[in-house]
Amino acid sequence: MDSKWRLPDEDKDFEDLCCLIAQEKYRDPDAQKYGRRGQKQFGVDILTVDRTHTPPQKVAIQCKFKEDPHLFSVTKAKNEIQKELEAAFKGQQTFGKFVYASNIKNDTHLQDFADELAQEHGIDVVVWSDADIKLAIDASDKLSKIYTVGQSITENHFHQYGEVKIQQKLNTSPVNPSVFIGRDDELGEIYNDLHQTDNLLLLVNGEGGIGKTTLASAYYHRYGHHYQHLAWVYADDGIADALLTLEYSLKIKPDPQMDRDQRLQHLLDELANLKPNCLLIVDNANALDELENNYAALGRLSNFHILITSRVSEFADVRRHAVGQLSEGDAKTLFCRHYPGHDSNEDGLLTAVFVAVGYNTLVIELLAKNLKKLNLFNTRYSLGQLLKDLDDKGLTQLSQTKSVETVYGSQGHGLRKEKPESVIAAMYQTAELSEVEQQLIAVFSVLPAAPIEYRHVETLLIEFEELDDSLDALRQLGWLDFNGEDKTFKCSPVVQQVVRGQSVDYGYQLLLIDQLIHLLDYEKDTGHLPNSEYQDAALYAHFAEYFLKWVVKPSYGTSVLFERTGRYNETIGDLNKPLVFYQIFSQTTNELLKRDPKNQEYKNDLAISYEKQGDIYSAKGDLDRALEYYLKNAKLSKQLHLGYPKNIEFKNGLAICYSKLGNINSTKGDLEQALGFYELYAELQGQLLQDNPQNIEFKNGLGISYSKLGDTYSTINDLEKALEFYEQFSTLFEQLNKSYPQHSGFKNGLSVSYSKIGKTFSAKGDYDKAFRCCAKFAGLQKQLHQDYPQHIGFKNGLAMSLTHLGANDLIQGNNKPRAKGYFEQAQKIWQEINRDCPGYAEYQRSLEGVTTILAIWKINNQPKN
Repeated sequence: MDSKWRLPDEDKDFEDLCCLIAQEKYRDPDAQKYGRRGQKQFGVDILTVDRTHTPPQKVAIQCKFKEDPHLFSVTKAKNEIQKELEAAFKGQQTFGKFVYASNIKNDTHLQDFADELAQEHGIDVVVWSDADIKLAIDASDKLSKIYTVGQSITENHFHQYGEVKIQQKLNTSPVNPSVFIGRDDELGEIYNDLHQTDNLLLLVNGEGGIGKTTLASAYYHRYGHHYQHLAWVYADDGIADALLTLEYSLKIKPDPQMDRDQRLQHLLDELANLKPNCLLIVDNANALDELENNYAALGRLSNFHILITSRVSEFADVRRHAVGQLSEGDAKTLFCRHYPGHDSNEDGLLTAVFVAVGYNTLVIELLAKNLKKLNLFNTRYSLGQLLKDLDDKGLTQLSQTKSVETVYGSQGHGLRKEKPESVIAAMYQTAELSEVEQQLIAVFSVLPAAPIEYRHVETLLIEFEELDDSLDALRQLGWLDFNGEDKTFKCSPVVQQVVRGQSVDYGYQLLLIDQLIHLLDYEKDTGHLPNSEYQDAALYAHFAEYFLKWVVKPSYGTSVLFERTGRYNETIGDLNKPLVFYQIFSQTTNELLKRDPKNQEYKNDLAISYEKQGDIYSAKGDLDRALEYYLKNAKLSKQLHLGYPKNIEFKNGLAICYSKLGNINSTKGDLEQALGFYELYAELQGQLLQDNPQNIEFKNGLGISYSKLGDTYSTINDLEKALEFYEQFSTLFEQLNKSYPQHSGFKNGLSVSYSKIGKTFSAKGDYDKAFRCCAKFAGLQKQLHQDYPQHIGFKNGLAMSLTHLGANDLIQGNNKPRAKGYFEQAQKIWQEINRDCPGYAEYQRSLEGVTTILAIWKINNQPKN
């Protein structure tokens, strides 16, 4: 039996074997190692449950691998068993059985000693010696496949072909992976696939760095003894050239009269004459045309099992074995193996790092080795710093790196010693792609590393030529993952970061900017999105945020996209994100203006950026900061208007600026200042409309100016003047709404005009007219909210309309229960708004107001004793 099984030759692998035996012997698939290597395990390496015992019994296993087991005496073994059992008890583990597993020779005295300990401590104590372990392997089909020795692979083993001796190994073996975690079952799957008579060729595919080569190398070393001959070739320079490196091993002397194709045919003839079964592993065959051109040649070798590692996702009718990411537990084990100093309290950060690198096996290894070198004596580069670098800079721009050793990319026995960013950057080369494919992958490199539906890809890249063909090519070449069921494409974060670090034609990124700007375009007054459904717009805004994160060089397009993204978030009720985007919009535009000081479009955008920031501070209730930004806006807008008096855009910009200054002064209680600004606003809007009578934007602006003037006169109690302006406001919006019934801004403006006229009639004591106007206000607001339920402004408008109806009933005193119902509906809506969109001063005041009204109503309507 000794020659039949190949036992591990180091302690870690011995623990792995014992864990597998526990799973099989005790029928416990959840058997697992206890603790982490380098930590005290208190006499326990593996915890499992013996499900063959009635009732199930908890088992603690201590593994003791001996490099020279024949030198380890029975006395030493007894002392060690007793010591480890006592340590297990000190570790406060409760178990019914203790197993001492070792590769020492079997001795009956040891089991007798174990029985004595069992009686003393009242638990089962068992010893697994080398013989017990081999018997366990023999009893398991799974373990037998993994640990069968058979004929060993040596440089001296050969086969005789006439007078020619051909060695078993046709060339240099690949490096045997010293760390192999989480993929043992996959080796058995590959073995079974290759031994099916109709599947002599197998494609092992997956993204770069995921572990394809490691898996193939582990297969070579674990199952190589099953094959008469073995060959491992690197396909970096082409499959044909890789195969021709085997000429020397086959004792073929190249004929100078033969061309390359003739030499290859001769080589294939010799390979086809070797004794079956042989193993050929073609590593790193990432070029689809190479696979296609050599498929027939490889198919001739019916005496070979051929394993191809490739990023190509599918090829002809070749069976494939997809290599996916490690589980979180295995990823952590791999990381800790290379960086034992990891603090388990930072497991949450570690998971975030795994997500940031798409659980890429090679990247996890490189980052762990880098941390180990940097933090050898002290923590100089924390996991938190690493995660921040990944989020802010990307994989190829880490702030601290040292050269580390890796097998990846090496050919033969040697290790590469390079910095992580160099190894990662070499994983994918965009130069291998066509120009169109390069442009497309450049677009995916700045979109989120998450599944994106084809319909969204098609919408975003509407100007992209040959989109379907290019997507399919990138899918086949392994640059993009495709889920056929959901029709989604996904680019791994590793591919993204490598592409972003290379020189790529970013022409189509400009088209992406233009399309996102179009999709996030909005109505000026309401923020409503005319070109996107709100559900899709949320995704487009997310795409824009991610894209803008990686913009290196500011441009006019990116500055506009910052503004669009900010406005979308403002529309849905988020006050924090818009401020950030408007600030970056301001910074980007300022930078562009410094480069081109005479560019008036940049100056106008800078003025708009100040206006937007003023809007946010105003919504937050910070009136002083709002006024500061509105004054900055006014300064630039006035310069532009005076410099270009015939430019209607600049004139309109100044008019809007006067409107915002009027709003702030009105809120601060300076009605005289507010009235002055509103009059300037109305004057400019009137001039613009007179000069451009067909321009609906200017008619809209003039209507709003009348509304503002009406508000001011209403506040100073000049109701006749207020009603005059409100009716002019309403007339203009009736015209606009009639001409453009689908325009939400005009419908909203008309609705607001009814509200203000209704309040004025109520103040004048004409409650019938007031109620009719309030009902029109409520009807339009309800329709707007139903049509655009995610629009925060329309939801607020509906609540306002309900309070107006309630106030009208309450004032008249003719239907108090109905009034209470209106107020309760409004209160519920404002509670939802303040919950979903905290920070809006206006909405908080509205909720407080209606809550106060309901409290007073309750007091006034309590039953009298």
